[in-house]
Amino acid sequence: YDRNNKILATSINTLSLNINPQEILNKHETTKKLLQILPQLNKKDILKKINSNKKHINLLREISPRDYVSLLQTGVEGLKIQKRSKRIYPNNTLASHILGGTDIDGKGIAGVEKKFDSELQKGKNITLSIHSGIQHITKKLLLDQITKFEAEGGAGIVMNAKNGQVYSTVSLPDYNANNYNNIFDKTLFNKATKGIYELGSTLKLITAAIAFESKLINENEVFDVSKPLKVSSKIINDFHPLSYSINIPEVIVHSSNIGSAKIAEKFGPNIQLKYLKSLGLTNILSLEIPELGKPQVLMDKKVLTTMTISYGHGISITPMHLASVTATIVNNGIKVDPTLILDQKSKKIKQIISPETSMKMKSIMRLVVSNKHGTAKKADVSGYLVGGKTGTAEKIKPNGGYFKKQNIVAFTGAFPMNDPKFIITIMIDNPKGQTFSYGFRTAGWVVAPVVKKLVTRIAPILDVKPQLESS
Repeated sequence: YDRNNKILATSINTLSLNINPQEILNKHETTKKLLQILPQLNKKDILKKINSNKKHINLLREISPRDYVSLLQTGVEGLKIQKRSKRIYPNNTLASHILGGTDIDGKGIAGVEKKFDSELQKGKNITLSIHSGIQHITKKLLLDQITKFEAEGGAGIVMNAKNGQVYSTVSLPDYNANNYNNIFDKTLFNKATKGIYELGSTLKLITAAIAFESKLINENEVFDVSKPLKVSSKIINDFHPLSYSINIPEVIVHSSNIGSAKIAEKFGPNIQLKYLKSLGLTNILSLEIPELGKPQVLMDKKVLTTMTISYGHGISITPMHLASVTATIVNNGIKVDPTLILDQKSKKIKQIISPETSMKMKSIMRLVVSNKHGTAKKADVSGYLVGGKTGTAEKIKPNGGYFKKQNIVAFTGAFPMNDPKFIITIMIDNPKGQTFSYGFRTAGWVVAPVVKKLVTRIAPILDVKPQLESS
């Protein structure tokens, strides 16, 4: 069931048609009768089966009650009707990557079906935290944008910011769960929980949080970002260069790589890795499905590595990891572990960053969306105080290196920022610049508008009321 007791997957009884070739007297007559009732069968195939030396052969895994009655009336000898259970998914593609699938014998082989197979086999019901309506809306809006920007796919997550319950998690392209056994391509791959990606500047939120938390950087300190930064053989540039010095909040609002790199240089690799570990970015998540990706983080502790990780380069994580980190940052610094189960027992409280740092981060995330210089202006929704961070990164080639003209674009954030209740994390894979976007394919153009539409649609369902900015 979903969180509102709507059925997502259930088992029904069906009839299976088997035959004992040894009991058949007139094989051609039997074949003729079978084809009259079941025209979907193949004559050659039937003859081959009924000429077998075996005593038990399956003709059809599923027949209708009407066909069953017709078969009985023909008086064909050797027919064996067997009752069997069949797993069905009434919503077809809805939450298919989470539900997974079963094999032809009803055994769970992917997703929740596999994780809870023994409980389900015993007749126990499982209630997921998924909200079917929000799952559908997330998929629809994400799919519209993927189509609009001719992208390869994407992922979208809506999660409770305080207890980690996942209301929707979408991976596109998806598949019809009823056809799981007939699909053998990349649509089965879960981009939200299994796929790991460099999610670019969204990771600057972590860099700012570490800076405040480490106490090694004065809050009023400014960083000169007017010139590109040369470190060993690499030059760190900004997408929108500035000619003056900026403080930590401005580094995030303007999404300055140079500023982020200089901040990270101050707190160094050991502190950076300590926080990446405590935030769960070096381990697989404890989510209740088998399809989970393990982050890849460069740990050589070189100055350049520390700098590039600060803006999301050299660290690959799943969108679900990013949602978890975002929740922890806005949840007064208390660790939030995502869960797909509605009645999950509360875990031990882990304080990762201080409530003071969390408060500062919430203000900065709001500025990224509300400020005229913010990269996520297109995510702003009147009355809902959306906050977050965009990220645009070059896509990694399968054999190493980067595609210069292919991007992964992402947004992660929360609303309402004065008391964050829900996290939204969106990733779109390889969008193409369009005429209406003036050729741009950055997160600000591609992902931020999805967030705006999503908040507008789901806030009333989630009972989040609009409010004035000053409240």
